[in-house]
Amino acid sequence: MIREIAFALLLLLSLSVDAAAISLNRAGVTTLSDGLVKVTLGLESGRTTGPCPSAGSWRWGSEQVCPEQRISSLEVRYQRQAVFIPYSAFADLGNPSSVAIERGSSGGTYSIKIVGGEAATSYVAVLKFKGGLLLEKVVRHGEFPASAWEKTLYNFNVMQ
Repeated sequence: MIREIAFALLLLLSLSVDAAAISLNRAGVTTLSDGLVKVTLGLESGRTTGPCPSAGSWRWGSEQVCPEQRISSLEVRYQRQAVFIPYSAFADLGNPSSVAIERGSSGGTYSIKIVGGEAATSYVAVLKFKGGLLLEKVVRHGEFPASAWEKTLYNFNVMQ
């Protein structure tokens, strides 16, 4: 119980003043915008009956079973321009419960924060951007954020 309260407080404190957030509670498309960044997230029901062929591959939000919900699409626009987001940046995030946009302290930096799972499967995923480029994804376990996490760096060859 104390861990859950501490985790909830940590999440509340981590939201910056320049943030827009929304809860996710059912399948469908959710759009969130803070004026500069627009996020459109597709959420669909996962397999709830029968065998789940990929049950062992879910790391975040589900354990040894397919999640009840999964992110089917994630579109980000920065200053009305589409930002490339590879499927692998969100494909392993099951049972998401909220999404938020957070502005960074330096010009053109922002993050998309996705929170999901419950208790032992809880996580906080942060996708960090600069302008129209995805820079990294960091996912931390909700109960053990310092010891259970993954980080993916992105480097795209972009013609300007």
